[in-house]
Parts: sequence; C-alpha cells; structure tokens
Amino acid sequence: MSRTWITRLWLGCLVTVGSLSNLGGLARAQTKPAVERSPDQPTPIASTRPDRSSTSTTIPGPSLIQAVIKVDGTPSPGLQVTLDASASTGGRVWYRWLQTQGTPVEIEDSSRVQAHFTVPAEASSLGFVLVVGNATGVDAKSVTIEVEDPESTGKVLRADAGDDQAARVGRRVTLNGVRSEPRGKLRYRWVQSGGPKVVLKVNDGPTAWFVPMVSGTYEFALIVATSTGEISQPSTVAISVGGTVRASSDAAPMAIDELARVSLASIEGGQKYADDLSKTFDTVADGIDRFKTFAEAIAETTRRLDAVVPRDKERRAVWIERLFTPLMARVVTGMKPEGIDLTQPEAQAKPLTPDQKTRLAEQFRYTAAGLRASKTLR
Repeated sequence: MSRTWITRLWLGCLVTVGSLSNLGGLARAQTKPAVERSPDQPTPIASTRPDRSSTSTTIPGPSLIQAVIKVDGTPSPGLQVTLDASASTGGRVWYRWLQTQGTPVEIEDSSRVQAHFTVPAEASSLGFVLVVGNATGVDAKSVTIEVEDPESTGKVLRADAGDDQAARVGRRVTLNGVRSEPRGKLRYRWVQSGGPKVVLKVNDGPTAWFVPMVSGTYEFALIVATSTGEISQPSTVAISVGGTVRASSDAAPMAIDELARVSLASIEGGQKYADDLSKTFDTVADGIDRFKTFAEAIAETTRRLDAVVPRDKERRAVWIERLFTPLMARVVTGMKPEGIDLTQPEAQAKPLTPDQKTRLAEQFRYTAAGLRASKTLR
C-alpha cells in the first residue's frame, strides 16, 4: 500500500483545516519505516498491559524463520483480543494458532497472521502457541495472557454521562457514557430526568440517542452497574435545544461521535466498515501513552486505517471528503481547549502533555463510539 495514500487519507485532511501540510513528513521522520504488510495486517500497538509472558521453542530449521507474537487489546472478560504474528520472519510462511492453557476459547482465523478470540467470563489466564513455517523449517512461540478483572483494577465505579450539549430541533442528539469507569464489562442505563418527553433509542454499550421535536432543556441520568450487582451514583447531562434546523453559521456543531456516525452513514456501504474503523480509534486511544507527539499518534492511526478503507482511488476520495476531513477538523477544534493549535506545524511535533494525551484519547473514543453506532442509523 502506498504511503502517499496514507498521507492523503488522514494527514492530508489537516491541510483543509490549516497549515498542516508538513504533518506527513513529521510523522515519517519520527517513526521508523514500517515493514510492508498485506492489507489485513495493520501495524499493532504494543500492549502496555502487565503480566504477559512468553517463551519460545525452535524446531530444527533455518535460523531466518522466527515466530513473533504481539498481543493487541484489553484482556478483560467479554472483550476481544488479537494475536498478531505479522512481525514473524521467514518469507512466505504458514501460520497456526493453538490454545494450550485456560478456559477454552474459539479462535477466529487460527491459520492466518492475525487470530482473534473473546475472553471468557470465567477465565483467569490463557495460553497460546504460534507455529510458523515454510518448506524448510518451522519455529514456535508461546504466550500467556493474564486476564484482567475490570472490577478489581482499583478504579472506582463511576458513571459519566458526558458534557452538556447544545442542539437544535429536529437534529439527532447522542448521549455518550464512554468515559464511565472502570472500562470493561459494565451495564448502562439511561433515564430521562427532565425536559420535554422523548423516546430514547438505546444501543448496546454506553450510547443512546433521540431527536428533539420542541425547544427546551432536556436532562438525562446515566447509571452503570457491574456484573456483581454494584450500582454507581447517577451522572447527569443537560441538552439545551433551541430553534429549528436551518443552514446557518450559528448552528451548534455536532459532537464528534455524532459527526462520525452521520458521516460514515453518508458513504454508500460505509457502515459495514464500522467495527474495523472503531477498533482502530479505540486501539490508538488505549495506547496513547506510547506516543510522544500528535504526529506519532496520527501516523499510527493512518497505518491502521490503510488496512480498512477500500483500495479504489475514487472510493477513497469519497471517504476523505465525507468522513476523514470533517473528523480531522473536529479533532483540531477539540484539542484547542488543551492549549494546542494543530493548525500550526510546530504544534504537531511538540511533546503532548498528560492532559493533552487524555483529551486526544477521549476524542478518539468518542469517534469510535459514533462509528459503531452508525450501523443503526437509517
């Protein structure tokens, strides 16, 4: 896949919102050249999770053959984890993933470079072995994954209904509890607590939406609960709705998750890519502490998006115009309250502060939630 397209896809979007044409060069200068991979092998973010150990056993064969495992994802009950062998060497090799320890799981794509499985609710640790080989030899490597209990991570159970919003009559409003803690296997319940009565459309997970038909202040409360029955205190959010839908410069801007939802739904066939796109943004957000600068974070995002978006040049042009350009503009706007103006080239290469990293990760998680929710938009 040409790196030229990567720059045009995401980094190129920055040119439309300011003088960001140098970002592609900055990202390339700050990241090591990537090994060429096929479209189904996006560059993974190395896990920052503890307690993952691995051992290697080599079966006689050429030394050039080497099995390498990377684990991508959060190993908590109910979440998906990816086993990635794309860093393995040996030329044209075959792959085989086998489970060796723990509660049995169903391994998806067990003979491909990336395998996926969902962590069982009762699992404590899971072991796997990767075997790679070609006509002249094989190599094997094992990995043990310690399952994290989201209810014993030390984080306090907390509902977060998101920031207050401004909207207009007839425009869809999204409620998002993605910032609730601890992240993992939570149950969510939205309840209207004030304002003109509406019917909430609730999706699986932290999001819900409605379309206001009259002006007023709409109030909602979010409660989250764990699988053991512990219930959080409610968190509230207010939506101020005024006016009627019209094309004017004073219309309240869409939240980034709503923008992602509507933009993806506007692309013919785009919704079938929702899960892979949202996983890209969630994964980069989860690994945000690994990136020193905004340029590094965006470079990793573009590498992953490159493996998801259709290859056809004309179709990609539509994706850039309808999805990535408006999303990039909204990210730039969303980062300004943290004191970083990404329309300035030097800001893209400047080290991010902890608060700026938190804000960027939040922007990406809201984007991921909106992309997933686009599958329900008709």
